[in-house]
Amino acid sequence: MPTPVKTMDAMSKNLTRDQKDARSEAEASVIPDRGEVTLKKPTWLTGKGKKYWDSLLERMKRTSILDDLDTEMLAIYCAQLQERDALQANLLAARKADEPDMELILTLTKQINAKDAKIRDFASELGCTPSGRVRLAQKRSVAALAEIDPNGDLFG
Repeated sequence: MPTPVKTMDAMSKNLTRDQKDARSEAEASVIPDRGEVTLKKPTWLTGKGKKYWDSLLERMKRTSILDDLDTEMLAIYCAQLQERDALQANLLAARKADEPDMELILTLTKQINAKDAKIRDFASELGCTPSGRVRLAQKRSVAALAEIDPNGDLFG
């Protein structure tokens, strides 16, 4: 498992001024206001998935995390959330039945847990989690440093 990513404020590591500047700039670029995101909702995304799409875009409009290349991944993430809601509704109905089918309840619970793991992976990759956003900022700072000094990694 990778080492948890830290923000600049939480770091005690010794960094050069260029490294600190690049890292701070990259962290700031994840959050600044860049205008409205212009992702187009795929036609196959229906029902509650559309609501998740609209909600996520509204909440992420001040970040520079998503671009046009993320359309399909974001749509799949929204579809996964929609499927998870359907599984949860089925589980609640199975529990409320006059004679609950314990095998069905166990199966639905396992399916929900598996779906939750997929959703967490998508959320992290899309930058929808705190660690995902910090990881994206860290990658951007390394790329920015490479542009400033292409030989900077030679001496540690």
